[in-house]
Amino acid sequence: MKKFVFIALMTAFACGATAQEVSTDSTVVVADSSIVAAHFPGGKEKMDAYIAKQIEVQMVDKGGKGVHGEVTVSFNIDKKGYLWGAEVVKSTNAGLETAAINVVTAMPKWVPAKKNDEPVESSTQLVLKF
Repeated sequence: MKKFVFIALMTAFACGATAQEVSTDSTVVVADSSIVAAHFPGGKEKMDAYIAKQIEVQMVDKGGKGVHGEVTVSFNIDKKGYLWGAEVVKSTNAGLETAAINVVTAMPKWVPAKKNDEPVESSTQLVLKF
């Protein structure tokens, strides 16, 4: 469990996206050079585009054009890259929390974190800006 918590803390990053303009701020903290953080397939640009599109879909589906806010969602990535355990950890608009969870849980498999070239479980957070 300590190993999982350490890896989770070491692979955390945050990014934000809007439907109109995609902007991100990523920070990866790695204290051990043998750890490679989990990441979205295709990298940051692909993730930004995916999130922007999914936010747009969520807002149209929910009739929420013009609704604004920021929701931070944490989730885990298993050794095969599947996401699980998504939950809201911070929100400026409770009405957007379900949409944020929907965006994250609909993501494709990620490239899992690796330690010494072996896949490991990790966790991270995304900040979604609506």
